[in-house]
Amino acid sequence: MLSPRLLLSLLAVAGGAFAASATSAPAAILEIKNEHIRATLDDATGELTLRKTGTGSSAGSSAGGAVSTGGTGGEKVFASAKFALPVALSSAGTGNTLGTGDGYTLRLVAGEPFLRVTRSARAAGGSVVNANGNHRVAYPAFTLADAAWDVAHGTGGPRPLAKNAGSYQWTAIVNAKSREGVVAGWLTVEKGSGAVLAKVAGNGKPKGDAAGTAGTVGTAGVILPHLDYGACDPAAGGTAPLETLLIGYFADARFGLERYADAVAAELRIKLPPMPTVHCTWYVDAASTEKKLRPRTDFAAAALAPFGMDVIQIDDGWQRGTGGGNGPKKVFGDFDTRGPYPSGMAPVAQHIRDKKFTAGIWLIPFSGTANDPFFADKQDLFIKKRPDKKAAAAAAQPYTIFWAGTCLDMTRPAARDYLAAIIRRLTNEWGYRYLKLDGLCSGLGVNLNYVCDSWREDEFGRAILADPAKTQTEAYRSGLRLVRENAAPGTFILGCCAPQNMRSAAGAYGLVDAMRIGPDNGAAWNALLSGPRYGAWSWFLHGRVWWNDPDPLYVRATLPLAQARAICTYVTLAGFMNSSSEEYAKLPAERLDLLRRTMPSHTSPARPVDVFEESAPAVWHVAGNDGATTLAGLYNWGAWTKTIARPLTDFALDPAAPTVAFDFWENRLLPVFTGELRRALPARSCANLALRQLRPHPQLISTSRHITQGLVDTRDVRWDAAKRTLSGTTTVVAGDPCELRILTLTTGGDGGDGTGTDGTGGVREWSASAAEAKLDGGRTILKTAGSASAGLFRLTLPAEKSGDVQWQITFATGTAAAAASLAALADADTAAQSAATAGAAAAAKRRDPGPVPPAPRVYLDQLNPAAVHSGYGKFCVNKNQSGRPLQLGKQKFAHGILLHAAGEAAYAVPAGSTRFVAIAGIEESKRENAASSLRVRIAYENPVGDRHDLAATPVLMFDQTERWHLDVALPADAVRLIVISDDAGDGNNSDHAVLATAGFL
Repeated sequence: MLSPRLLLSLLAVAGGAFAASATSAPAAILEIKNEHIRATLDDATGELTLRKTGTGSSAGSSAGGAVSTGGTGGEKVFASAKFALPVALSSAGTGNTLGTGDGYTLRLVAGEPFLRVTRSARAAGGSVVNANGNHRVAYPAFTLADAAWDVAHGTGGPRPLAKNAGSYQWTAIVNAKSREGVVAGWLTVEKGSGAVLAKVAGNGKPKGDAAGTAGTVGTAGVILPHLDYGACDPAAGGTAPLETLLIGYFADARFGLERYADAVAAELRIKLPPMPTVHCTWYVDAASTEKKLRPRTDFAAAALAPFGMDVIQIDDGWQRGTGGGNGPKKVFGDFDTRGPYPSGMAPVAQHIRDKKFTAGIWLIPFSGTANDPFFADKQDLFIKKRPDKKAAAAAAQPYTIFWAGTCLDMTRPAARDYLAAIIRRLTNEWGYRYLKLDGLCSGLGVNLNYVCDSWREDEFGRAILADPAKTQTEAYRSGLRLVRENAAPGTFILGCCAPQNMRSAAGAYGLVDAMRIGPDNGAAWNALLSGPRYGAWSWFLHGRVWWNDPDPLYVRATLPLAQARAICTYVTLAGFMNSSSEEYAKLPAERLDLLRRTMPSHTSPARPVDVFEESAPAVWHVAGNDGATTLAGLYNWGAWTKTIARPLTDFALDPAAPTVAFDFWENRLLPVFTGELRRALPARSCANLALRQLRPHPQLISTSRHITQGLVDTRDVRWDAAKRTLSGTTTVVAGDPCELRILTLTTGGDGGDGTGTDGTGGVREWSASAAEAKLDGGRTILKTAGSASAGLFRLTLPAEKSGDVQWQITFATGTAAAAASLAALADADTAAQSAATAGAAAAAKRRDPGPVPPAPRVYLDQLNPAAVHSGYGKFCVNKNQSGRPLQLGKQKFAHGILLHAAGEAAYAVPAGSTRFVAIAGIEESKRENAASSLRVRIAYENPVGDRHDLAATPVLMFDQTERWHLDVALPADAVRLIVISDDAGDGNNSDHAVLATAGFL
């Protein structure tokens, strides 16, 4: 929730929230409009009203497909703002621009579905300066016109508007189900660090305008945009304009977010290089070693490079330095001669390049370590930190942040020279042309807020730069430009990682090629879930502003196959940057093959369907650039069987048309259906489906080469009605035969372009009479009849060598006798779905926490533990580790303990006690961390000290099994009770176990 003080300051500077206008027509209405928006400004009241128009119903997007921006027909009020009453307008509406008396320029650009709002620096004298010395400039508060827009989707994912903490740089306020709403975001990011906060407004009143268009404002949202400039007063720069805000209405706000990213890319002239496929050493063996990395590189060159892997990247541990007790070593201009690469970094890069890979290396570019002897004579390189009020008399010290170290001042020439020399050495002298830039918030001179996604106050403004005329954002961006300018031509730059402090994400717009959009993951299931969350929240930036890197996917044998398939399918269908961190030579053959199916990444439009409904969306839609491919990724991230049902309109398909799906992982065709796509999925699994609506002729539905089922490997697929042939070109990899899956079920027709019909309107089935394939347009390599099954013809293309295979399949006339095939498909699917849902009732029973236990006679918080150990932080009684009341879900508890995994607390059993009762769960404050999972166990000791288990909860996780009720009988010889919290086998990150109302009866 926003603090009252912050809300008051933002609203005060913005000139107040929306106020209803008089029912009579105002004296003068100034108007600008384009195909999407009509903006009217009342020069008597200063009230701005924004309406979507009926003329801009769709527009192209770089993501492909038609983008609905405003619906059709009529106008609709979508937002209002109140400006301070102008003495005189600076312009009376020249072209598509309006000026206000309080220093704002309002502009509509032809074809763009946003109003641009820019404030002049001279008018920014009303900025708020907070305790950290941060100059904050608020823009107008925009009141939204529909109370049904009640979900705020921002950098922290979808939240109810009333519980929204605010977002960095952009936000969408929407109706989660319809996806209608308003998108607002900062277009520019040269000097100010932008945020878009929001809150729920009070009740409004009906309003109208001179044109007679009515709109209604109910209990609706208010968007509160603001800019942070740190210690630099933006008004000191004279008349230069501040950053530009975009705001617009969209019938589907997903497309609005994509159009926002398009606008940013156009403004910054972003042109992205090809997306790499990367091996990262970190999750195998940190920086690895000379002895290990050379054979790993050799193996990858033979086994994975033909499929698309092209980067081998060395992570943290190669560099010199001491670390100073604060995170990694930070002397990046040289290697540790006693470290993993004693022969030097240049020879290993050369070996990587000799194997035709790009060599990559990790570093924290804007950091040093103030207390490392190497930096003893380099203290002038660092940003200084303004002391807080309690230490106002103290001298400013180098700005040092947790883990990322002491921040280099990019306004100091000496610091710039120091960093430039490092980048030149890594990329030119040593030969690393892929840079993974970590700890980016150190370049901003702001504390690390890891994990930071939703907006919150930080130390922005505490930094003292050598050049007081430069803002922290300017210094950061100039540092990233310095890296680019001094890197060898063609060097790929990955930023890592945005959630350390989300300000660093927008500050990197246009200056990095890719961005780690989530926190570190790992091969454990809960850790892996950070990718599906953070990747979905910012999917629209991918391919426009940068390539999204969700951290590695994993296929190692310790991860169950269904889970490995799920994470591989997610990354691959989303089209995100593909990185992996495995010892490839030790992978089982089927796991290595799974990894090959993910390479390379595709670049067709992909978007989450239920992104405003779910923290980790369960449904993704891929619309192939080939105009034929439609893919659906369905995910069950939870621990129990789940049925997913979505209308075909979610996949841009006709709900009335007969539709089929090919399941990639089950390698089978599903029955014909209409209306909606419905699948039951076992826990922690996925379905990767290629969808096709029946045509009057056979069509390609899938291939075995890649998870995208033909999208990256097959092109130029054509049906020749006269010859009754289907043909195409498929790229194969040597030694990897590729199976084509041809859908032989068709709608009624003669195999032409759909104009002919047999009059039945029914489903027909065709049969293949001949098939052939040629390698690179020359030698015939295959002549076969292939193989047929219900509704499907399969043809395997040989792969003697890598290259293009041209194939052609001839079909006999279709017949109406498809009933047997349809029945066979239905029977097979019924069996599969029954297997998927088997045990669902038992799973639901296991998930039931049981009846709430009675209140104890003696609470644990009334007793002193005989022994206690907390896995992290402090053992807490009646409070969480932040000092707030214990909370499970929405319920707060006056009695209880908090025991961080892995931890134990032992209590003497009070005399006469026969039962132990408690409500066990994860403390609510950790809900936003996907890694939170734990188990609570209860044990006892007898008089001679023997320990015995009594009870245990299942694994507790948010959005799955969140709490468990314990009512445990105590044996007669129990003299000591032990409460145990364990990490459920995936690490103890944010594992805050609560035992509420715990005690003895």
